[in-house]
Amino acid sequence: MKYAIIAAGEGSRLVEEGIKQPKPLVKLNGIPLIDRLIDIFIKNNAESISIIVNNEMKEVQSHLASLQSTISVPLNVVIKSTPSSMHSFFELSRFLQTGKFCLTTVDTIFKEDEFAQFIQAFIVDTETDGMMAVTDYIDDEKPLYVNVNADMNITGFFDTFDSSAESSQYVSGGIYCLSAKALTTLDYCMKNGFSKMRNFQRRLIADSLNLKAFPFKKIIDLDHAEDVAKAEIFLTQTCPLGQHINNCMQAQRSLRIAGIQRDHQYSPNNIDNDAAIFDLVAEHLTKSGHEVTTYSEEGFLQSTIDADVIFNMARCKQSIEKLQQLEDKGILVINSGYGIENCMREKMTRLLASNNIPYPESIIVSTHQSVSAEHEKLISNCWIKRGDFHTIYREDVAYAGNREEIERMLNEYSLRNIDTAVISEHIKGDLIKFYGVAGTPFFHWFYSDEQNHSKFGLETINGKAIGNKFDVSYLINICSRAAEALNVYIYGGDCVVDSQGNIKIIDFNDWPSFAPCRTEAASYITQCIDDKIKEKNKPTLESSLKSFDTEEFIDMHFYRPIGYRWALLFKKKRITPNQITIASIFIGIAAGICYYFDNIWINVLGIFLLIWANSYDSADGQLARMTRQKSEFGRILDGMGGYFWFISIYFAIVFRLQPEWGWWILALALVAGYSHALQAGMADYYRSIHLFFLKGKLESELQNSKDLAEKCKNLSWRKNTFVKLFETLYVVYTKTQERRTPHLQKMLKILSEKYPVQVPGWFHSKFREESLPLMKYTNILTFNTRSIVLFISLLIGIPWLYFAFELTILNVMLIYMISRHENICKKFVYKLKKIM
Repeated sequence: MKYAIIAAGEGSRLVEEGIKQPKPLVKLNGIPLIDRLIDIFIKNNAESISIIVNNEMKEVQSHLASLQSTISVPLNVVIKSTPSSMHSFFELSRFLQTGKFCLTTVDTIFKEDEFAQFIQAFIVDTETDGMMAVTDYIDDEKPLYVNVNADMNITGFFDTFDSSAESSQYVSGGIYCLSAKALTTLDYCMKNGFSKMRNFQRRLIADSLNLKAFPFKKIIDLDHAEDVAKAEIFLTQTCPLGQHINNCMQAQRSLRIAGIQRDHQYSPNNIDNDAAIFDLVAEHLTKSGHEVTTYSEEGFLQSTIDADVIFNMARCKQSIEKLQQLEDKGILVINSGYGIENCMREKMTRLLASNNIPYPESIIVSTHQSVSAEHEKLISNCWIKRGDFHTIYREDVAYAGNREEIERMLNEYSLRNIDTAVISEHIKGDLIKFYGVAGTPFFHWFYSDEQNHSKFGLETINGKAIGNKFDVSYLINICSRAAEALNVYIYGGDCVVDSQGNIKIIDFNDWPSFAPCRTEAASYITQCIDDKIKEKNKPTLESSLKSFDTEEFIDMHFYRPIGYRWALLFKKKRITPNQITIASIFIGIAAGICYYFDNIWINVLGIFLLIWANSYDSADGQLARMTRQKSEFGRILDGMGGYFWFISIYFAIVFRLQPEWGWWILALALVAGYSHALQAGMADYYRSIHLFFLKGKLESELQNSKDLAEKCKNLSWRKNTFVKLFETLYVVYTKTQERRTPHLQKMLKILSEKYPVQVPGWFHSKFREESLPLMKYTNILTFNTRSIVLFISLLIGIPWLYFAFELTILNVMLIYMISRHENICKKFVYKLKKIM
């Protein structure tokens, strides 16, 4: 068997990325690429090895000259610069005139055992004129797709993927086993001006040569600097002959993890980068001790998945549906199939807007109708994007300057059976790209024009970044909130910073390529997956709680277990946390009405209904944490729910006692009700502060009135009536909390000035230590203690006793709690000022 190596390429991309050695001398695990191939060929019974290098590769020429005297087979070296790999092949062909030979490029990385099996299969096959290495792993920016029939006979070579093809499709691996008959076709190609190896391969089919495909599990092209580390890890994985590299493990693994690659059609101009981050994560997870099996999207759809965890970059709708089904069965999926679906343009627009994430003014329109005249201002300078899916083709997103261009795009979408489009205002400013991994410190951003990072070149419309100043911590915050709203952990996107430093997210994607920061990102993605695995493996009730610090005994042992079971049921039935909250409001109001009647059995019914309502109040938060369906509106609605219950209860007791007390009972109820609102509000505020320093802002639900007022100001009474009403009440509610905590506000202000990005760990620990003893008072001032007193007062027939309890014991406790907490904050203010 003769072997030939094309090593005449300049490797310019490697040089640009900092690798100075000529590509043939780049080392993998300490061995130069050219030496590795020569060694493999000798092991596979090489009769001779022929190599072509270009004229400028003096170092390579010297290296090969030194090898000639040390190897046991003839080494033919051609020194010539050629315009293409096919021309290099032609220069080598004079050494390949008889028998069978194998040709490859120097940068093709494969497993030795698969290669040995490939060579043996070609040697024993007496009927084929050629056997081509193929793979379903895509690692090439411009792959050559290979169609094969059921017998693995090659039926065609194509530059693009044909989703309608009846035959299976692979990509060429760049390793060619051929007979001398193929050289006649090579001569024809040279005489007729062909210039690429792929055109030579097509001509082999046209000349009726019998070609077979031999599938490799993975073949890597070493084109970029980052491919070196990827290839080294790939080569260190060992497995028995013919077994899939990701299925063969040296020891029993702790978890079975399935990885779903992104189909190439959903990686426009980004195939290599998407594949690279996927492979790095798979390799990290393998090193972490997990059993990792990878699938193409097509393979995923055709396979029965037996895994505990799935990490995926899937995009096709059938894959997303299957992921959701597996998720519903309890398999941990990252990113969630529901999250991937949320990132489709129309859903993304609705979710970001409803969660008050800074986003361009946008409208969702039917592609089958003209744009309404009321949106004339918006469409005069805007972007139009397909609403039903992600951006795949250049035409899926376009900049438009007038109605005519919009109408043309809508018509084109309609013809493509795209029913909806999103029209968004164009924001002038610096275009920034970002990448993040939820639950980790990783966040990376850069100006788009600095790294020429573009799929379709549309970024040039914003022009060169001028460096508008902005708050990076705010960018991180809104991106984290967006990821939470969309239910994705691994994310990226685009935003624009205007001249005033205002930031608006214009695009948000599940699992991008992380191309500029891939190595670092892969480690944090692996950490995120491991964290979610640990979280999943925790007691299920625990994972649905905010924290043990803020949970009360009755909640932990009664309401939370019941709420968790409700949450599981509601998750299965696709009921949202907000729907549960609304149901709890009506049940709680019904409970209050029962307290109007001076009848113990109706009162007992009311007690049962209020317990039911509170179990729903527990379930909505647990479901929100379980499914990551948390929103600011949901938090406000949940907070207001309890007030609706007690308004009903207070009026029921007032009307029940009015014949005996007169309207004095109303005055007592109003004062008690005001006390109740203040007690519950301050208890909720102190718990949020405690959670802020225990778990961070996103987990604490801590808000400040200034930010809330700004958000509320931007809402329209006409378009957002109910949301605006709730937000307005919430602003008043928050201002009340802030007015009663002056030392706390001073402490928070100093912290924001001294530590604008992140409060140091020592402060978190110290504050939690001081704040923790006060949590028992916050729990007493909320639902459980007051409901027990309410139930007792009703059962003994003295309802007014509940009002007296609120006005005396609970108010004394409130004053003590505020005083003690303010003293703690005053002490910290003094310490912070000393170190400033």
